[in-house]
Amino acid sequence: MKLHSAGNADYVHSFLRDKDVILLSTAFQEIRKRPDLLSNLEDTLATANPYLVSDVTRFWYADIFNFLNVDGVRFNSLETYPLLAGFIDKLIGNTEFENACATAEKEVSDLFLEQIEPDVGADLDERDLCVVIWDRVNKYSKEFFRIGIPPADCHAHNFPAFFVHYYTYYYRYIKNATAVPELNDFIDLANSIAAPYCSHYYCEQKFANVLRNSVQGRQPPSPWRIIKNSYRKGIVGREVYEDAKRKRDHLDRRSHLLPGTKIFSYSEMKNQILNGKNA
Repeated sequence: MKLHSAGNADYVHSFLRDKDVILLSTAFQEIRKRPDLLSNLEDTLATANPYLVSDVTRFWYADIFNFLNVDGVRFNSLETYPLLAGFIDKLIGNTEFENACATAEKEVSDLFLEQIEPDVGADLDERDLCVVIWDRVNKYSKEFFRIGIPPADCHAHNFPAFFVHYYTYYYRYIKNATAVPELNDFIDLANSIAAPYCSHYYCEQKFANVLRNSVQGRQPPSPWRIIKNSYRKGIVGREVYEDAKRKRDHLDRRSHLLPGTKIFSYSEMKNQILNGKNA
C-alpha cells in the first residue's frame, strides 16, 4: 500500500495480478491508524483476488475439518469471502471497529507479554512441545466437533497450522534466550497459523528468519516417540502405549513442516515488487 501510494502502482498491480490474497482481521487492526493508506486498499488490490478471513484460528478449524473429512466433502472451512466493494470505507472512522481494536490490544498487552516472558529461553523438550500441540488439537477438536483426536494421529501432516504456529513460538522464544518479546509480535505469531495454507507467505524479518531457518523442513518427533514419552510421564495409559507399540512401524513416520510454502520478509517483498518479479 505504501509503494502504491508512492507512485509505484504499475509495479504493485503487476506483482499482484491474478494472485489470491488473504486479508486477515489483524491486518486491518494494524493499518487502521493510516486512513490515507487504507482508503487506497481496494485500488492497490485491483488486479488481485482478495479474500477476507475474519479469524486466523479458522485455519486450525480447517486443519481438523480436513482430517475428519474422510468423504472429501467440499466446504468453506475458513469462512473466506471475497472483499466486497465499499468494505474498506466502512472501517475508516468506524468507532465500533476502533473500540474493538483498542480492547484487543489492551488484552494482548495485559496477557500476551506476561505469559510469554517466562517462556523465553526455557528450553522445553521438543517431545513435550508435541504433547502441548496434541492437547491444543484435542481442545479445539472437542470445541468445534465434539471429537477427540488420538495421539497417534497428531502429527504435522494432519495438523500443519497447529504445528507451524507452535513451532514458530518454540524457536522464537523457548529456544531463544535473547528474545525480546514485543507487542507487535503477537500479530506476527498469530498470522503464522496461516502459513501452511499459503504458497507465498510474507512477514516481519525476525519471523521470516525463524520460519526459514528453524521451522521450515523441520521433522517433529514421530507419534510413537510422543506416545512413548507421554506414557513415561503418565499422560497416556498403558493401553494406548501398547497399541502404539504394536503399530510402531506406522507411527514412526515423520512429516516435514512447511514443505510447499515460500517464506519472504516484507523488505524482500518490496524488492520483488520494484524489480517487477513474481517470485
